[in-house]
Amino acid sequence: MSNSRYPALAAVLEKRIAHGVYRDKLPTVRELASEFQVSKQTVTLALRPLIQSGLLKPDGRRGIRIAQQEKMSGIIAIVGKGDMSILETDRRLKELQAQISRDGFESILIGVTDWISSRNLCKLLGNHFSGIIFTNSTLSYEIAEYLDEEKIPFVSCNRLPVYPRINCVETNWSGTLRQIVRDFVQRGYRKMALFFHGRLEGYNVIVRKEWKKIKEELGLPLMPADRIRLDYSAPTFDNLRKYLEILREQMEYPELLIFWPGLDEEKLELLTDSPLRVPASTRILACARIGVRYPEQVMTFSEGDCYHEILSAAYQALREVMIAPTTRKIHRSVEYPVIYNNFTNNKEEERNVSNY
Repeated sequence: MSNSRYPALAAVLEKRIAHGVYRDKLPTVRELASEFQVSKQTVTLALRPLIQSGLLKPDGRRGIRIAQQEKMSGIIAIVGKGDMSILETDRRLKELQAQISRDGFESILIGVTDWISSRNLCKLLGNHFSGIIFTNSTLSYEIAEYLDEEKIPFVSCNRLPVYPRINCVETNWSGTLRQIVRDFVQRGYRKMALFFHGRLEGYNVIVRKEWKKIKEELGLPLMPADRIRLDYSAPTFDNLRKYLEILREQMEYPELLIFWPGLDEEKLELLTDSPLRVPASTRILACARIGVRYPEQVMTFSEGDCYHEILSAAYQALREVMIAPTTRKIHRSVEYPVIYNNFTNNKEEERNVSNY
C-alpha cells in the first residue's frame, strides 16, 4: 500500500473503530505500519482525516486516543437502471444494503429508466446524500458535473469516457475479452466479430479500439463488422438490428460472433430466427441469461459473481472518498473468471473445453 493508497487505510481504521475493534486508543504508528505493510508516512496520512473529523485525538506520549466511538451516519444512494420491483429483489443489492446498514448508514435504492432525464435525476439527488454509488451505466456527464459542483462523493461502476475525472470501479472486460479470443483461436476460429453495446457516451469508441488492438496482437483479420458504430443512447435491441442489417448488406459473416451483453429471448430470436438472423455457420458466444433456452448454434459463458465484487469494491471506494477525499481519482478494475458452459457439439470439442 503506497502513500497514494492511504485513503484505503483510513477507511479500514474508521471501520475498526466503529465496530469496536479499537476501544480507547489506536496501536502505535509503528505497529500499524507493520501490520498493514506500509510506511509510517502512509499511516500518518491515513490518520490525518480521522483526526480532522474528530474521531481521533492525539494525546502526546500516550498515543492517539479514540475521541468518539460512534459510527459514521448519513444516507447512501444506490442508483440502478431498471424497474424498482426488480432492483428491490436483487440479492446482491440487498447484501450491499445490509453492509451499508451495519456500517451505520441508511441506504436508498433509486431506479432510473430511459425516460428520466439527467436534469431530473439531479433534482432527485439534490444534496440529501452522504455518498452515491452508480451501477448499470447510470452515470452521465451532467450528473457527474452536478455532483462535483455540490461536492457530493460518488463512485461509478463504469468509467465515463467523456468525464474522466470521476472515481470508478469496473470489471476488467478488456482482459476477459482478450482471454476469450485466445481460447477460441486455440479452437481454430479466425474470423471473429464483436457486438459490445456500451451505454455510456464515448464507451463504444473505447471498445472498438480495444477490439482492434486484440486482433492485431493475435494476428486476426479485421472485418467490415469491426467498423460498425453503435449508438450508445439507443436500446441494445435497436443497435443489434442495425448491426445485423449491415452484416446482411455486406454478406460477410464471422465464424464466431461474440455477443457481450446478456442474451435474452428477444435478442436471441433476432439473431437466430428472424429475417436478419446470422447463418448457421456462424457460432454465437454470449453471456448466458437465467431461464433462457439456447439453440445449438449458441455457446454461452457466465461471469461468476463479479457483480457482487464490483458492488463491494465500489462501496469500499466510496468509503475512502467520504473519509479521506483527495485530488487523486480512484480508477480500479475487478478481475473475474469466464466460466464456459457446456456448449459443445462433439466429443473432441468437449475434451478441449474441459482443459480451459
